[in-house]
Amino acid sequence: HPPLVFGFQSLFFKIFGYGFLTENIYSLFTCLLSSTAIFLIWSQLFKKTEYKNWGWIPLLFWIITPIINWSFKNNLLENTLSVFTLFAVLFQILSIQKNKYSFLILASLSIVLGFHSKGFVALFPLITIWIYILVFKEFKKYKLFFSAIASTLLPILFLIILYFLIPGFQNNFDHYLSQQLFPAIQNQREVTTHFHANLVLQLLFQLIIPVLITIFLIVLRYLKKEKVFFENKKTSLFFLLIGLSASLPLLITLKQRTFYLVPSIPFFILALNCFVIPFVKSTLLLIPIKMHQWIQWISFFLIIITLSFSILQFGKIKRDQEIFHEI
Repeated sequence: HPPLVFGFQSLFFKIFGYGFLTENIYSLFTCLLSSTAIFLIWSQLFKKTEYKNWGWIPLLFWIITPIINWSFKNNLLENTLSVFTLFAVLFQILSIQKNKYSFLILASLSIVLGFHSKGFVALFPLITIWIYILVFKEFKKYKLFFSAIASTLLPILFLIILYFLIPGFQNNFDHYLSQQLFPAIQNQREVTTHFHANLVLQLLFQLIIPVLITIFLIVLRYLKKEKVFFENKKTSLFFLLIGLSASLPLLITLKQRTFYLVPSIPFFILALNCFVIPFVKSTLLLIPIKMHQWIQWISFFLIIITLSFSILQFGKIKRDQEIFHEI
């Protein structure tokens, strides 16, 4: 793999020492950065609406997704990759809305850093602005077309420059192609499934909780004989297409693991929340003020219980105990 994640973590080991907790600290750090990016993406696209401050809903849906929870527990490369791809999309959205090309530089650097974290799977934000033009039908804005071209070509240009200027990067990239990427595409490395659509089924399973919550809220509205309006259709489609651009290329190979979906899941969650947020808001507004206080107290006690349980589990090994003992 490209070495950037290991380089970043080496700094954390220098600062926090060589214990296993350092990996947990690093993983928590990437989780907080990803959370910030998701919240900012939501706030930016809904800044002129009543839903601007409701970014905690997609954050909640995101963190309860099983593979997201598992991924941050286990400190996967996808955690760092997600940080860079989320910020790449955020900077491109800021570039569109503020009409500033400087954000394209930041987006390009984020994509390059993502590439140095996990390779070609970091390149899906290259077409974010093209998706925006297509969904919102901004075909007459020539500056936007220029931004789309620049956002696609700049990261590639940066990578080419790095390849020819830095021998270490060139050597690593060549080995990445020959030992990792090409064997995986040719199904000669770690074949984990027998059919290419396996990850689609895994994605549906991972999204089952937010989907069920959405269905429940819609049914609740129908039972109350209230009209159900699906708002924010274009914004939802925008996020959906980004999610598909991040996940569908993974179907090329039979080397598939569920955690490969981690960078794409935030965008599927955002797409779903564009539909569900009106239902969530109307439902939560029905809860009495006194009930809010009870919810806060229950949340507080759940945090205390979780922290206490975590402290009690400190140092315990759940699996491979014999191997760890020998080590």
